[in-house]
Amino acid sequence: MSPMTASLTLDTAIGPLNSGFEQSKNILLGSSDLIRDTTKTFNELEILDLILGWLCVGNHPMAYSGLKALINKPAFGWACGAYVAWTGDDYILNELDLQIKKWRHELDQDTSFSSIYKNLGSRALIAAYHSRRDANSAQRFEQHVGGEEFSYDNCKIQKLDAHVSILPETPEQLATILGIRYQRENDLHPDQLFEFCRQLNRRLVDSVRLKRKGSTDHLFLASLLTTCFLYGLAGIVPDVPSGRVTLNPNIPDDLSYFKIENLPLGQDTMDFSYKKKGSECAFVFEQKRGRVPLNLVFQPNFSGNQIGQIYIDEELADLEWHTHLETNRVSTQVQLYLEKQRQVTIIST
Repeated sequence: MSPMTASLTLDTAIGPLNSGFEQSKNILLGSSDLIRDTTKTFNELEILDLILGWLCVGNHPMAYSGLKALINKPAFGWACGAYVAWTGDDYILNELDLQIKKWRHELDQDTSFSSIYKNLGSRALIAAYHSRRDANSAQRFEQHVGGEEFSYDNCKIQKLDAHVSILPETPEQLATILGIRYQRENDLHPDQLFEFCRQLNRRLVDSVRLKRKGSTDHLFLASLLTTCFLYGLAGIVPDVPSGRVTLNPNIPDDLSYFKIENLPLGQDTMDFSYKKKGSECAFVFEQKRGRVPLNLVFQPNFSGNQIGQIYIDEELADLEWHTHLETNRVSTQVQLYLEKQRQVTIIST
C-alpha cells in the first residue's frame, strides 16, 4: 500500500486524542525523504520506532529507507522482521541476506548487544523465515532467543508504579511503551499505558504549536504516539506473509470505546472496534480489502474477576478463559477467519 492510498483512522470518543492521532498519521504519511545523514538527525532507537510508525500507517517506502539506515546496527534485526511482518515483502530477506548474516554474526561476537534487540530481533526474523517456510534459516536464530519471556500480554503485571521517560532512551523503555512484557518490574499497567499515550499526545500538540525542532521533533513524537496505541494498547501483531494477524488488546479501565479503521496489513486493510457498556465488551472485526480472508487470533485482556459468557457472532461459545487475581484482569483467546464481519462479545463479572 502506498502512502497516498492509506487512510488509517482512530476514534476513541476523546477529541484531543483523536486529533493528535490524526495529526500523527499525517506527519508520518507526509514523510517523503529522510535527511541525507539520518544518523545525525535521529539515533538508532528513534529510527527503529519511526520504522514501526511508518509501517503502522502504511508508509512502506519510508519504512524501507529507515531499515536501510539501520544496517550494521543492533536494532536492524527487529526492524527487518517487522518490515516483513507488516508488508508481506519477504523478498527483503533475499535482498538483505548478507546484512542479516552479519547481524547474526554480531550476536555471537558482541556481548554488549541489548537483550531486547537480540531477542526481539531474533524472534522477528524467525517469524519472517517461518512465514516463507524456510525452517533452516529460522533455526539459525533460535539459539539467540534467551530465556526471558516476551509477550504483549500485560495482564500479569505485579508492580503498577513503573516509571518510564516520556521519550524512551533505551531499548527496554521502548519495549515498555510498546506494551511488550519482558520483565514484570518494568511493565506498565494498561491504564498507565493509556495515560502515557495522553502525555505523548499533549507533548506532540505542544511541540507542533510551539514549532519546536530537534531530534525529538514532531516526527518522532508522532511515531511514538502511533506505536504506543497500536502496539501497546490495541496489541496489533501482524504476520502478513502468513495471512494472519494477532490482536492482544490491553484494555484500560479508562477507555470504553475505540475504533481503528483501514489498518494497513500489506495489501489488505481491516477495521477493529471495541465498545464497553456495563459488564459487556463488544469487539467487531472486518476485513475491508484483500482477496483472501485474514486469519485473526484474538487474545484480549481486561478488568474483571471472571467471564460469564462469550458470544461469537451472537452465538454462545464454549471457550476457556483465565483470571489473573493479582491484577483483577481476565483473558481469553478466539480464532476467526474474516470472510465477513465478525463480532466477539464478552460478558465479565
